[in-house]
Amino acid sequence: MNQGIISCLTDLVGYNDIYAMITGKDAATGYNLVTGTR
Repeated sequence: MNQGIISCLTDLVGYNDIYAMITGKDAATGYNLVTGTR
């Protein structure tokens, strides 16, 4: 994906939300939202 598109998305949605969508983890805490573990 184009880096510009990604930065636009992260600005729009918020980095933490993007990170959570990609990894299933919360960027701030590292808490895994899918399994409920770290």
